[in-house]
Amino acid sequence: MSLQHISQTLPKLPPAPMPTSLHELASHFESVEALENEDAVVWAKSLRFTPEGLLEVPDRGRFAFNPWSRSQLALTLGVKFDRVQIQHGRELIAALERFAA
Repeated sequence: MSLQHISQTLPKLPPAPMPTSLHELASHFESVEALENEDAVVWAKSLRFTPEGLLEVPDRGRFAFNPWSRSQLALTLGVKFDRVQIQHGRELIAALERFAA
């Protein structure tokens, strides 16, 4: 077995049928949401950032940011994420520590 990039696999999948009723649409949303990570309620001071800029959540693991989550975190902490990425997370770590204090 060899690994393939997802862009080679996804085009081979058949298109998903479009929901034809409100009930089918709600079921579709429920099935998509079931694939997402559960919410985690943790103290801000227990969160850690890795030098690679990943968020480490206790008992959950490490997570990368997408553009939306990056903007939400930057807004909450009052930092500019572009500068943070250049500095390998040092500014983000300091901002989180100030926020958690």
